[in-house]
Amino acid sequence: MNAEADNQPSAAPGPFGRLWAMVRGAVAFATRPLTLAQALSSASGVLGVLLSAVFLPRSAFADFVLLNMVGNVMSGFGMAAMFVPALIQQRLDPASFVRASSLACLAVATSLGTLAACLALGFSPVESGLVGACIVAQPLYAWLRYRAIGQDQRWLVVGSDALRLTTVLATPVLKFLHDDAVTFQAYLFVGLLLPTTALAIWGRRPSASAPYARYAASAGWQVGDYVAGQFILTIPLLVIGSGAAGGTVAGIRVAQSLLGPLNLLTAASWANLVADASTRPSLASVEGLIRTGSRAARALAVAAVAYVSLLIASVLATSVELRGVDNRSLLFGLVIVGAYSIMFAWSVMESVVIRLLGHQALVTAGRVLIACCAVAGFGVGYQFSGPQVSIAAGFLVAGAMSMGTFTLMSRSVYRRERASAAGA
Repeated sequence: MNAEADNQPSAAPGPFGRLWAMVRGAVAFATRPLTLAQALSSASGVLGVLLSAVFLPRSAFADFVLLNMVGNVMSGFGMAAMFVPALIQQRLDPASFVRASSLACLAVATSLGTLAACLALGFSPVESGLVGACIVAQPLYAWLRYRAIGQDQRWLVVGSDALRLTTVLATPVLKFLHDDAVTFQAYLFVGLLLPTTALAIWGRRPSASAPYARYAASAGWQVGDYVAGQFILTIPLLVIGSGAAGGTVAGIRVAQSLLGPLNLLTAASWANLVADASTRPSLASVEGLIRTGSRAARALAVAAVAYVSLLIASVLATSVELRGVDNRSLLFGLVIVGAYSIMFAWSVMESVVIRLLGHQALVTAGRVLIACCAVAGFGVGYQFSGPQVSIAAGFLVAGAMSMGTFTLMSRSVYRRERASAAGA
């Protein structure tokens, strides 16, 4: 009797069992070191913008938004050109760490690129030089941070990101010293030196590092992907914001900051997936990687709809305004960026899985297609109706194309990869 009972299939879990499993899964994900680290890192970025919106006058905050976007572009370039490709390469080559010489080249390029961008946006040579010099702290911090992730020192990363948040929380002190955009942004860069020092002291030095040539091809495709993405999220806003639409762009930027928890969840999901795929045997198989990524994609889509709806309802109910941006611009930003975020959340994990499966060129080609359609949306909208319609058209076209492109692409790639794994 006992043997027969043991052979019987177990009963499907009831609704409370499924709910409890979901809660346990959410708690387990939320308490993972890289999730906590991403939460602290995202909080630093969000609070830096929100505190500046509170303490800077609207004209100065509009300038700060431009400087902050330039900093984000340069930071993202370093991740795409060097740090993330090296981490992905560890899936095949455990010694794939970024060399100090490669970092030095990136730091010089980041500084000169920032200087040129600030001059192009109308800042003085002194202001541009100050921001260009201070931003060097950014690639140095990212280098040590990703090196710690690659060596599984994930709790050290949590501690360093906590130190970064501590420095950001001191931003209001600048109000009593010099409340201009350049000072606020330069301080946010310089504040990275504290967590950088902690990583340098307690982080392990890799026994070997890889020449850039080993992951240059992967980096090339990711840089192409990243540049295409900037034509969706940043370059149109910089062009429009440098004109007479600073208030609209400021509303978009604050909306992006308020959507920080959703961006955090997205970033933490792909960061955990990339790190686990590079360091954990459990995701070595094709099926394990696809299932994990698809599960994360579904969870992100549900979370995005819930959070965006709650945030828009809250702003409508409270009519909240900040010194740096009015309620109308903020609400416009939340609706447009929120709609884009929902559609992007549906597809981002699929694109990460496709990249991890080795189809770098395919993902980049998809991103270029999306960027071209988005730029067309920005251009047509601006030509016929001005800045607001331009921004709305660009973001909505980008979101719809992202969801459609990577959903169709993932179905095709997953089918081929499963067939290949089954025949091996």
